[in-house]
Amino acid sequence: MEATLIVRRLWPFAIAALVLFAGCGGGGSDASSEESLRPADPAYAKKANAVCAKAVRQTQQIGKQLTKAGISPQTPDLLAVTTEQLVRPGIRIRAQLADELRALQPPTAGAETVQAYLDLFDPLEELARLRLQAGVENDLEEARRLESLMQELGEEQQAAARLAGLEVCATNFVLAAFGN
Repeated sequence: MEATLIVRRLWPFAIAALVLFAGCGGGGSDASSEESLRPADPAYAKKANAVCAKAVRQTQQIGKQLTKAGISPQTPDLLAVTTEQLVRPGIRIRAQLADELRALQPPTAGAETVQAYLDLFDPLEELARLRLQAGVENDLEEARRLESLMQELGEEQQAAARLAGLEVCATNFVLAAFGN
């Protein structure tokens, strides 16, 4: 299936980030692996966390709108509703978040760790667009599969944010939408 091919193409981004976090092999530490694991300097982290806080608020607003509309697991055509009222605006929010974070002046410390976090936005965006397409096509099985992949990669991005010292950016956006 086309989605599987695209996910296979994007997965190396996640693997590259994991390799970066693991450092070099051999058990010893060297300056380059220590640098790659350093968190961002406090000034950068403050700016990035402010950008992420704005995206969290926007995401929470989407969740509030869904709650006000009475959306629940029993909602008829839940796939269509979540596709249009959660996934579609979520893509916009996450794309804007990525753009704003990439526009920040790079950190003076921890640049490699921050870059690994930022590099995960592209594969997540592609998965989200595929999830949107599956929802529009009313393909529940594919939508669920893509959501699972998005969750896994999202957890990797959260871990990358934590390593970079970007605690607000490590927010689980799906949970944030529903007030958790």
